Amino acid sequence: MLQRLMTAGSTWAIADQMVASAGNFVVALLLARGLPQAEFGTFVLLNSVCLIVYGFHTNLVVSPLVVFGASASANKIRIYPTAALAFTVALLPVTALVVFLASVSLHREVTGALAILYALAWQLQETTRRALTSRLRYRDALWGDAISYLGQACIVGLLTLRAGTTLNTVFLTMAATSLVAAALQSWQARLAPATWTQLRECRTEFWTLGKWMVVVSLTSMIAGPLFPWLLNWFHGRESAAAFQAVMNVVGLVNPLIISIPAIVMPVAANFLLTPGGSSRRSLLGLAMKYIAQFELLLAPWLLILLLWPHSALIWFYGKATAYGNQAFPLRMGVLVYILTVPMTVFGAVLTGSGRTKSNAAMQGVGAVASLVCAPSLIFVGGVVGAMLAETVARGVRVLYAVRSLGSSRIASSVETV
Repeated sequence: MLQRLMTAGSTWAIADQMVASAGNFVVALLLARGLPQAEFGTFVLLNSVCLIVYGFHTNLVVSPLVVFGASASANKIRIYPTAALAFTVALLPVTALVVFLASVSLHREVTGALAILYALAWQLQETTRRALTSRLRYRDALWGDAISYLGQACIVGLLTLRAGTTLNTVFLTMAATSLVAAALQSWQARLAPATWTQLRECRTEFWTLGKWMVVVSLTSMIAGPLFPWLLNWFHGRESAAAFQAVMNVVGLVNPLIISIPAIVMPVAANFLLTPGGSSRRSLLGLAMKYIAQFELLLAPWLLILLLWPHSALIWFYGKATAYGNQAFPLRMGVLVYILTVPMTVFGAVLTGSGRTKSNAAMQGVGAVASLVCAPSLIFVGGVVGAMLAETVARGVRVLYAVRSLGSSRIASSVETV
C-alpha cells in the first residue's frame, strides 16, 4: 500500500514536508545551543505568537486556496493564488497587532517589528507553496521550500559558528529566505492579475469556507502557544526555553509524523469504497493498523530517550548545557509523542473518510482540555506540568476519536463543517 502511494506522487509530498520540518528542527536546535537560555525563551514566546497568526491565516486563506485551487477551472486556477496573496497582505494589521503586543509585553519592540516582517513573509511563502501543492506540484514546491527552510538553517548555523547570533538577525534571516522562496514559487505558479470584481468573488468564496474553520479551530490555535506563555508568566523565560528544548529532542520524529496524513488520508478515502469498509469499526481497525506500524517505526528513538534521557540532552546541546536537568520532562515528552501517533492517524482517517466535523470536534475537545488543565498544572509543575497538560490534551483527543469511530455505522453522506 505504501509503495503504491509513493508511485502515485506522495514521494515528493513527503520529501517536501520533510524539508520544511527538518529546517524548522535545525533552526530551533541551533538557537537552543547558541543563545542564552532567557534569549532562547524570548524566541520561543515570539515564535509561538507567530504560530497563532499563522494558524488564523491558514484557516482563512490557505485552506480555501487548497480546496478551490485543486478543483478550479483552467481560467480561474491562476486567479485564486493572486487573490490569496492579496488577502494575506490585507491581514497584515491583525498579524502586526498580535505580534507587536506580545513583543511590547516582553520589552522587545525592535525584535517584534522584525518578527512581524517574518510572520508576513512566512504567510506569503506558505500561500505560494500551497498554490503549487494544491495542483500536486510538490516537486516544484520543493525548490522554494529548500530555500526557505534549509536556507535559513544554513545561515543561522553560520551565524552560530561565528558567535553572531541575535534574535534580530534570526528573524531577519527567516524573513529574507521566506521572501526569496515566495518570489520563486510565485513565478512557478504563474500568477494571473485579478480584477477587483474577481477579488470580491474570491473573498466571498474564501470567507464562506474559511469562517467555519476559524471558529472551530480557534481554541486549538490558542491552546498550543499558550503553554510557553504560561511557563513564562509563572516561572520565567528560562522555563519556556527548557520546554521547547525538550520538545526539540523528542521532535526529531516530526518529519515522519507530518507525513502520516499524506499516507493515511487517501487510504481511508479508498477504504470506504471496498466491501465492508462502511462501518466505523472497520475504519477503527484500519487506523489501529497504521498506528501500530508508525509506533514501531518510532520505537527505537523513543526507547533511547526513555532509557538515556540525560545523554540525549547532552548529545543535542553539549556538556555545559543548561537543559541537562530536563531528563524527567524528556521522558514525559516520549509519552506525549506516543499519543501523537494515534491522534494524527485518527485525524487523517476521520478526514479521509469525510468526517471533517468529527475531526474538528476531536481537535476541539483536546484544546478545551488544554485550556482547562494547563494553567494549574503549569503553575504547580512548571515544565513537568506542561508535559502533563500536553499528555492530557492528546489523550482526550485519542479517546474521543476511538469513541467516534467505534460506534454504529458511518452515514452515507459526508460530514461538513
